Amino acid sequence: MYAGPNIVRDGLVFGYDTGANPSSNFDHKNIERRYFKGQPTTNLLGNPSVNAYPTSGNSWGTYNTNQYNNNTYFSIGTVSSVTNNIVTTSANHPLRTFDVVRPETTGGGVTAGVNYFIKKISDTQFSIHAYNSSQDGSQGYINPETGFNKVHDSIANDERVSINSSSFPTMWWGPPHQPNSGLVKELITDGFKQADGTYTDCMRQHVTRDASDHMAYGADASITPNSPVYCSFWGRAVDQAAVGKSINFYHYTYGVTSATAYSTNALLGPVGEWRRFGYTFTSPNSGVISYWFNPGGPYKYDIASIQIEQKDQASPFTVSSRSSTNSLIDLTKSTTIDVSNVSFGSDGLPTFDGTDDYVDLGADVVISPNNQGWTAEYVFNTNSASTLQHFNSAEADDFNANWLALYNSKLAVWDHGQGTWRYGDTVFSSNTWYHAAFAHTSSTTMQFYVNGEAEGGNHTTFSWSANYSALKTRYIGRYEYNGGYGRYFNGEIPIAKLYNRALTAQEIQQNYKAYKNRFNI
Repeated sequence: MYAGPNIVRDGLVFGYDTGANPSSNFDHKNIERRYFKGQPTTNLLGNPSVNAYPTSGNSWGTYNTNQYNNNTYFSIGTVSSVTNNIVTTSANHPLRTFDVVRPETTGGGVTAGVNYFIKKISDTQFSIHAYNSSQDGSQGYINPETGFNKVHDSIANDERVSINSSSFPTMWWGPPHQPNSGLVKELITDGFKQADGTYTDCMRQHVTRDASDHMAYGADASITPNSPVYCSFWGRAVDQAAVGKSINFYHYTYGVTSATAYSTNALLGPVGEWRRFGYTFTSPNSGVISYWFNPGGPYKYDIASIQIEQKDQASPFTVSSRSSTNSLIDLTKSTTIDVSNVSFGSDGLPTFDGTDDYVDLGADVVISPNNQGWTAEYVFNTNSASTLQHFNSAEADDFNANWLALYNSKLAVWDHGQGTWRYGDTVFSSNTWYHAAFAHTSSTTMQFYVNGEAEGGNHTTFSWSANYSALKTRYIGRYEYNGGYGRYFNGEIPIAKLYNRALTAQEIQQNYKAYKNRFNI
């Protein structure tokens, strides 16, 4: 069993760790994160196991921006001559290298409706080359013999289509959604390292020229009109030319009212650094498709793990759906944790709203009062330190769990024999991170620890009776008395752990140090 770097493992019977607060630049090296897969969520992409992970043949299309004359046939001007398979026009033509175009009529060696590559020779000259229609990314790699992307071999090798001046067409069209124009796609096998240490494929975009071309992927998502939608993907710069590029991540929605569009700019970081980009929008429409609008090249960048969710903040990536019981995993892998009753903040992490939020362990976790005692440990931040808030609770009216609390701005435990609260001496502040531990020692006495240091106060002056010395925990962040009333934690408890022995002062100090920097305690 692994519970994280420098964390005491001996005696751990239950625990969870939701990880460090994950900004869009989540640190993949944070190994604790593997235990928190995020709130229950559904990736709305159609067939997301294919479309969320770019794979060979999954209909990633390139949007050809050369929509001359409002997406209709356009004139290349008067043709002066066709010699050596090169077209010369009497005035400047509008065509560029890598354009994918098709003629309106058949003649001069080309066929109406067939796609061709263009190679611009000068403002008045161009040649025509065979078009490779592959869309699966398999030909996006650089051909070492030509220095070009493999898909452009016919241009790189100057392999011209045989043409002549007889009825050579002057009306052409740059159709939309054609691959391999200003963009070339390449599938990078196992190119993206996920938070749990596994790898998945990613799609590399080769922006081949100084122009703004677009890429779409061929998977519509169905959304609920007028409800928040969160869209996200991971991206990284592949070469130095891509560093600092601001890629426009754009969504086009349709299906109920007139089409609407929403976008955000994804600023690529240093070469090789994966960053997560995303944003929220609300649309009156029911369908959505994603595009990437790329500023001028040439450069290369990668895309992975695309997700569209029906919520207003990001969740860690999921291919399809994640239930409330596989979102937060017990560190010992022995207890089912249900997060369906927890709220989630703008960072996607669980938070307790003080009203009805709690983590449900499914059944009481029971630690018997043997000669080793027990320890309950928490990292927390509360919005109201003075309010009575219980860290954990048993399933019903069991005193053994219901009396580890934060009360009157101090750690507190209920003295059953005297019918009173016993306190530590640290005064807690609201909206501040703390590490706290309750250690029930072998002599049946209680010792509090705050930020790794043993507490003073009157809590050390009594012994729990045998009837109340066990620890039973069913809920985190909730107190329930015989189902009649309850109290709920107000704030965050990103880490909770139970041990079947009393940790030593040195061990508690060790755990505190492991969390100190993560939470800026």
